[in-house]
Amino acid sequence: MQMAPISFDAATLEIWGALLFGAQCVLFPSKVPTARDLKEAIQKYSITTMWLTSALFNSVIDTDPKALEGVCQLLTGGEALSVNHIERAIKALPSTQIINGYGPTESTTFACCYQIPPQLDNSIQSIPIGKPIGNTQIYILDSFLQPVPIGISGEIYIGGDGLARGYLNRLELTEERFIPNPFGSGKLYKSGDIARYRHDGNIEYIGRIDNQVKIRGFRIELGEIESVLSQNPNVQSTVVTVREDIPSDKRIVAYVVTEDKSQEFDLKTFLQDRLPSYMIPSAFVFLEAMPITPNGKIDYRSLPAPDTTIVQLGTEFVLPSNPTEELLAKIWTNILRVERVGIHDNFFALGGHSLLSVRLVAEIEKAFNFQIPLSSLFKISTIAEIAELICEQTQEPISDEDSSLGLNLDDYRALLSHSAGKTGLRLGKRGLIINTLPDSPTSTKPFVWIGEGRTSKKLKLTRPVYVMPGASLSISMNSYDNYISRISTLLVDELLSAQPDGSYSLGGWCYNGLVALEMAQQLQNMGKQVDLVSLIDTFGKSKFFELAHSINSYVGSLRFHLFRLSKMSLRDKWHYIRARFNRSQSDPDKLKSETNREEYEFDQEAFDVLGKASRDYVPKPYRGNILLIIGSEQIVHGQKEIKHFDLSWLFPSFGWGNLFKGN
Repeated sequence: MQMAPISFDAATLEIWGALLFGAQCVLFPSKVPTARDLKEAIQKYSITTMWLTSALFNSVIDTDPKALEGVCQLLTGGEALSVNHIERAIKALPSTQIINGYGPTESTTFACCYQIPPQLDNSIQSIPIGKPIGNTQIYILDSFLQPVPIGISGEIYIGGDGLARGYLNRLELTEERFIPNPFGSGKLYKSGDIARYRHDGNIEYIGRIDNQVKIRGFRIELGEIESVLSQNPNVQSTVVTVREDIPSDKRIVAYVVTEDKSQEFDLKTFLQDRLPSYMIPSAFVFLEAMPITPNGKIDYRSLPAPDTTIVQLGTEFVLPSNPTEELLAKIWTNILRVERVGIHDNFFALGGHSLLSVRLVAEIEKAFNFQIPLSSLFKISTIAEIAELICEQTQEPISDEDSSLGLNLDDYRALLSHSAGKTGLRLGKRGLIINTLPDSPTSTKPFVWIGEGRTSKKLKLTRPVYVMPGASLSISMNSYDNYISRISTLLVDELLSAQPDGSYSLGGWCYNGLVALEMAQQLQNMGKQVDLVSLIDTFGKSKFFELAHSINSYVGSLRFHLFRLSKMSLRDKWHYIRARFNRSQSDPDKLKSETNREEYEFDQEAFDVLGKASRDYVPKPYRGNILLIIGSEQIVHGQKEIKHFDLSWLFPSFGWGNLFKGN
């Protein structure tokens, strides 16, 4: 079964492990599967082999272990396995061989595997990660790169055919992590993982050597969260750690000492504007001072557990008022491990995440015989909203054809996921609009920003902001004719469902500016009033400008490659130039399927996808107000030291010429 995102190294196991050995590769349709979804797929397609992250594995075992019945080989890993969940799985699935797979992405999916026996030793405290797989070498070394004895912990170093060449555009980090092999040819990867050999020859994983943790498959640097938190002017000092007060339920907790201890402020909102959702702490604990050990370091053992009775900030606590709300509240307290919840508390703000939402959907179905769509939780995420939906007992989902307006459903789901986990009120019949309000709005007319919410915050507008997702970067975009018009039609339909009357102002950066412009033209054609279209670094369509811009891009790319070559050794220069020459002589379509992606320029795939969408779009003359903002410095392929030549003096309208007929 192929279930991992294509950017997750587990996908290489699922796809090539099947196709290279004559097996059938079944593409699982959902992103975060429920136990019920897995059971149906396993039975329908007779799945014999599959991979689950340990967090998802635990979730399925908690919900319905029999859902995995029929699988011959079940691989799991990504984090340390729970002995309790493994024991329950062995008991429920006697015919299934469960395998613990270990390996960082840098060693291509797996480096070690351990076939878990049908009977665990009663004294076992952790599941081993086993022994190296074929063509792979594992060394457990001390700080002097010397092998450690059996039973003594050291750092894992990995060598072999599966090792990556290094990190793209990060030569210093590559040299630090990929070291010459002191025991033979090739290189070793310094993993940062601590382990030891057991007497039976298997390796036992202990933990990370640094402050890096892995939660629900995401590798997280806790220091990065601390750094961002420290930027808040109210924060005096902070410590971020991972707690497991409940077995198999790891959560990020932030401990904070504030300058003004009487002031209540929402640090979660502060972080949501600066970090991805999986890095947001589940709880914040406010302290008078950090506990200190006698040697002057933070005393982590003295940090108190979060108070699960604290009411969600900014939300009035309201008790359940009917049997449906009471049962839902009971389900929530069991899943979220809190003592009480109010009917207006947000599931995700209380620590819920994608895996817990799968359990929530399953528990609601058991209790009420009513299946709520998983995607709906991102729009209705309070007890009051879910209870209202259950009481109606009617499901009127938008049909696939109506919801996507002809888009590939994977692209449409990418738009939905763009809206997931963000702050603000979700609007529109599909929930694609995020409404964010400034502190002191001076107007009730919203500004529609096409793109991601973080940039919209930097605009510092004094009116409500509707954030709508731009086009996804899916490769399938290239299969559409006039993708910009297609995505604009979907977003206009969504916008009118939320605000059918009044006037509209829209804006976007780069290619999303084209989406904003096309939406404005469609709205005008419907007789709607458009006050302003703001375009930031959105390229125009005049032939002369496109030629000059193309030449500037080629010159910038040449300078980019020369800059990279200047940082390389003579041997690396030869390999780099040869790879470039070979690629220029090869079929471009074949190159896109190659697995050695590290030779490509910065985000080349996204450039190709967006380039076709932009080239295909032919705008009509626009009669309306335009605010055109042009940056004088354009960075080349993400390399801050290199900038394209400034053409704004030669093209003050950025190539739009006579297409703009208004002001």
